[in-house]
Amino acid sequence: MAPVRTRSTDLARIRYVLAPALPAIGVGLVVLAVLFHAEITAAVGVWYSSTAYSHCYFVLPIVAWLAWDRRDRVFALRARPAPWAALLALIPGTAWLLAERLGIMEGRQLALIGFVWVLFLATLGPRLFRALLAPIAYLIFLVPFGGFVTGPLQNFTTSFTGIGLDILGIPNDINSFVIRIPQGAFYVAQACAGLRFLIASLAFGALYGLLMYRSNLKRALFMLMSLVVPVVANGFRALGIVVLGYYLGSARAAATDHVLYGWIFFSIVILIEIMIGLPFRDDLAPRPRTMPPPAEGKPGPRTGLIACGAALVAIVLAPLASRLLDWRGASRPPMVALHLRLPAGCAAAGGTTRPGLAVQNLVCDGQDVSVKVRVLPAGASPAKVVHAYTALSGTGVGGGEARFIPLRFKDAHPRRWTVVAHDNAQTLATGALWVDNRLVGSGLRTRITLARANLFGGGTPSVIVAFALKPATPWRSNVDAQRSQLTLERLIGAQQRLDDRIAGLPGWSGG
Repeated sequence: MAPVRTRSTDLARIRYVLAPALPAIGVGLVVLAVLFHAEITAAVGVWYSSTAYSHCYFVLPIVAWLAWDRRDRVFALRARPAPWAALLALIPGTAWLLAERLGIMEGRQLALIGFVWVLFLATLGPRLFRALLAPIAYLIFLVPFGGFVTGPLQNFTTSFTGIGLDILGIPNDINSFVIRIPQGAFYVAQACAGLRFLIASLAFGALYGLLMYRSNLKRALFMLMSLVVPVVANGFRALGIVVLGYYLGSARAAATDHVLYGWIFFSIVILIEIMIGLPFRDDLAPRPRTMPPPAEGKPGPRTGLIACGAALVAIVLAPLASRLLDWRGASRPPMVALHLRLPAGCAAAGGTTRPGLAVQNLVCDGQDVSVKVRVLPAGASPAKVVHAYTALSGTGVGGGEARFIPLRFKDAHPRRWTVVAHDNAQTLATGALWVDNRLVGSGLRTRITLARANLFGGGTPSVIVAFALKPATPWRSNVDAQRSQLTLERLIGAQQRLDDRIAGLPGWSGG
C-alpha cells in the first residue's frame, strides 16, 4: 500500500527522483554562469534599469513554484541522464555565435536559455524533462527581450491617439511622436509606448495559461490575447490623457503622474483578462492522497555528470569559435587624425591622439564640444564596432530618456545627422559610421557586412566620427537647448566632403 502523502514524503520522493541529476545540474549551471557572465550581467542590468522588465525578478520563484506544483507528474519517474542530448547544444551554440558576431545581446541571452534547456534535457532525461517542460520553458522570461518593438509601439500609440482625436472632433496636429492640441503638446515617449505593459502581460498570460488550462490551444489563444489587449489598452490610455488635457485646458496638468495612471490602468486590464479567460478554464484533476510506487532505476550521479560534461563540451564550442575569430581579426589600429574646418565662433582647445582614436576639443559659442574619430581594423567583430558607435554617437549615454532630433543643413551634406539629446545629462551627441568606404547606419545590414568580413576576411577598417556638446551652463528652457542644437549644426555643416577625408585617413584601404 502506498504511503499517505505529507510534505516530508513529497520532498523525500523528489530527492529520490532527481538524485542522478542534481549534482550534474549544479555543476552545469555554475559553469554556464562563468562562461556567459556577460549575458547574465547585461540581463540583470536591464532588469534594474528598466521598469519594463521588473517582473524578471519574479521569474525564478515562479519557475520553482511551477515545478513544485507539478510534483505529482514526476513521482513515478526517475532522472535518466541522456548524454546523446548534448548534440542538441549545437543548435543554440550556432545561434549564440551568430548573435555574438552580429552584436545582438538579446540573441545571446536567448541562446543561453537554450543551453540551459539542453543541460536539463541531458541530465534529467527525456521523460522527466517532458514532465517539467512548463517550468523549464518559463525560464525564457528571464531574457529582457522585445526592446526592438518600442518604435512600432510608439507609432501605433501615436496613430491610435490621432484617430481617436479625429473621431472625437478634437483639433490636433501630429508630427513624428509629438501630438499637438490647442491646449499644448504631448510627446509619446519610449516609456509611454506600452512595452512595459506588453512584456509583463505576456509573462502573466503564460503563467495564467499554465495554471488555468490543460489545452495548449487555449493557452496559445490566451497568450495571443495577452499580446493584443495591452497594446490596444495603452492606445486608449494615451488617448485618455490627451482628451483630459483638452478638457482641463492644460497638457501639463493631464500628463502629471501619467506613469502612475498607466499602472492603475494596466492593473484593470489584467483583471479584465482574468475575467475573460476564467469561464474557459479547465478543471484540474484532484491531487491524489497517496503516491505511486517509485520508478526503479540504476542511473547514479556519475551518469548525470557524464551527461553534463558532454553537454558542456558541446556548449563551449561557441565561445571558443568566437575567441578564434577575434584573434584572427585583431590588429593594431593606426594613428589617426581628422582636421576639422572650424566655423566662426569655434576655437580649438587641445586634444589627444592614440592608436585608433583621435580626440579634438573645441569651444563653440561658449560651449564645450568634443570630436572623436575612432578607427577599428578590418575584421573587427560587428559587436565591437556597433558598441563603439553606440557609445560615441550618444545612444549609450545615460541620464534619462533620449530624444532624437534630426539636424537640417542649408547645403547638401553627406548624411542626415540625428542628434541624441539627454536632457537630464545635459548633452547633445551624434555620430556617423563608415564601413567598406560607405556611410551606413548600425542596422542589421551593416552588421551582416561586418560579420562577413570577420568570418571570411577582406573589407576595410571601420571609421566612426562623433560630436558631443555640453553647455557651459545648464539649459533653463527649450530656447537654450535649441541654441546648442544650432551650434552643433553649424559645426557639422562646415565639414564638407567629409567622406573624402574619411577615406584618406591612415590605415583606410584605398586612401
